[in-house]
Amino acid sequence: MATTKTTAKRSNVPVPGTLGEASEQLAQIGELRRDIEARKRAADDQVAEITRHIDDALSETKQQLAGLEEGLKAFCEQNRAALTDNGRSKTAKFATGRVQWRARPPKVSIRGMKDVIARIRALGMTEFLRERIEINKDAMLEVPEKASAIEGVSIGSAGEDFVIEPLEVNAA
Repeated sequence: MATTKTTAKRSNVPVPGTLGEASEQLAQIGELRRDIEARKRAADDQVAEITRHIDDALSETKQQLAGLEEGLKAFCEQNRAALTDNGRSKTAKFATGRVQWRARPPKVSIRGMKDVIARIRALGMTEFLRERIEINKDAMLEVPEKASAIEGVSIGSAGEDFVIEPLEVNAA
């Protein structure tokens, strides 16, 4: 069986050969990033303009829709018993669609969280309290030797990032 030689694939990226070329490449990176951001801003401006135009054009239609919905709701509320077979159904069917009465689920609203917690504790209704226990990773990072002695805990390296920061050119 013949052995095949494996070589690392060559990257098809421009690698500067000198400090001057590296500086020039860094300038190009900054230029390209600024170009990308300028194009994104222009696109965002166009989207905002289109949205404003559509909102203005639809304003009258939205008002007309709201009026029709309010009127239909008033009719259905006045005739609810007939439309729902005396409450046996929550849906009324018409030739062109249907309307429904949907019950929203109950919700709890709390005003003055600390006061409510104190009242719950004072009344002994601790079933309404939930305690959350979580691991303090910041404390583990302060004493990594002690934390890594715990089975299931490992402290990894902070690592290193390569950051390219071209000089910002303010186009005024």
